[in-house]
Amino acid sequence: MKAAIDVLAREPAQKVFILGVMSELGEHSGKAHWEIGRYARDASIDYLLVVGELAKKAAEGFGPRSLFFHDQEALHNRFPDLHPQHTIWVKGSRLASLDRTVKWLVEREQASC
Repeated sequence: MKAAIDVLAREPAQKVFILGVMSELGEHSGKAHWEIGRYARDASIDYLLVVGELAKKAAEGFGPRSLFFHDQEALHNRFPDLHPQHTIWVKGSRLASLDRTVKWLVEREQASC
């Protein structure tokens, strides 16, 4: 996860990290999500969009430029306006099924062209 943030942090455009639940963390889940949120903030990621109740602590760790969504439908319905030059990185465990959001983002980008 940190490697993904490090790669995104090097991008010159507006940096948006979409984080889903990291389900394999067990009892350490809350702390680990918070730490990833803080790591992303410290890496100068512009926005953290968090999907799923179990990942909510990441938004708390990141701070005011984070948005929390209970599910992917809520993310899609309230997706923020981004700078025309932006890079989005989507990451979460397979259980988070964020491939639906990736598909939605691709379709959204294609429709705007």
